[in-house]
Amino acid sequence: MSSKTTSLTKDLIGIENIEKALLNLFDKHRLVFWYDEKQELEDEFAALDLAEIKKIKLENNEFTVKHRLIREEPEQKFLIYSIGPAILTEDNWLLDLVLANTEFKADRVSIQLSELGLDFKFSELIKEHIKFFDSKERTNALKQELAKMEEAHKTVSRLKQRMLAILVGLANEDLSDNSLEAIVENLLAELASDKNDKSRQISRIGLLDFLFQRLNTSYAYNSQNPSISDFGLKLFKTAFIRAIDQSKAETPLNEEAIVLLRRWKNSRLFADSFAKLSQQAAIDLNIEQN
Repeated sequence: MSSKTTSLTKDLIGIENIEKALLNLFDKHRLVFWYDEKQELEDEFAALDLAEIKKIKLENNEFTVKHRLIREEPEQKFLIYSIGPAILTEDNWLLDLVLANTEFKADRVSIQLSELGLDFKFSELIKEHIKFFDSKERTNALKQELAKMEEAHKTVSRLKQRMLAILVGLANEDLSDNSLEAIVENLLAELASDKNDKSRQISRIGLLDFLFQRLNTSYAYNSQNPSISDFGLKLFKTAFIRAIDQSKAETPLNEEAIVLLRRWKNSRLFADSFAKLSQQAAIDLNIEQN
């Protein structure tokens, strides 16, 4: 690895993030093993000051270290650092301790998981949307959301929806089951103001496809070229068709979309955006002549 690449890796990880991730692990474990496979974070290990946690560097001293961990200081918390990959065989004198405790991985995804208190099963989610965590404000907002969620409710889909909510400005809101409706209302309000900052951010972070999947699941939205503008137009078209044909004729969206439109229409917060987009939809759909 070149020195330039190594420097970039260190900048992305950061010693502050390493400290936070380690302290999160020590909340649950007495011993934390750190195997520095790429041999690029030795200086960070040396610089760490973890208060009451002691540091040990493995240098062919495993037997002595094990005696210290078990016999000499059995209650003390330790960070055990080693250059090179983990040896998960019987040749490793510390294998039983490694397996009984935990291993720290100093890569950005692992550190992010640790900071958020998430299991490894969420690693693909973090990796896929890593740009979301470029912002400390967004990261902290998601962390606060996770703190309020029961473990059983922490699913990839729910986390993605919470991330969408944060991106549209709904951090720290009590969204309950109406989170998708609130997200859509905010995006339609942005559309009405002739802006697309939130939509562009969602796209940049890689959550746009998920948003349209949710719109499909909840409102039967389908389009070869999906967009918030297209969804809004189909929303008004659905309401117009239902208004003139009570036999529930075939419409672009389902009945849930009508519920969304009524909520949006009756919202004092989004009244202006509804009025503007409904006027534009009347023109686009040529409603006055129908």
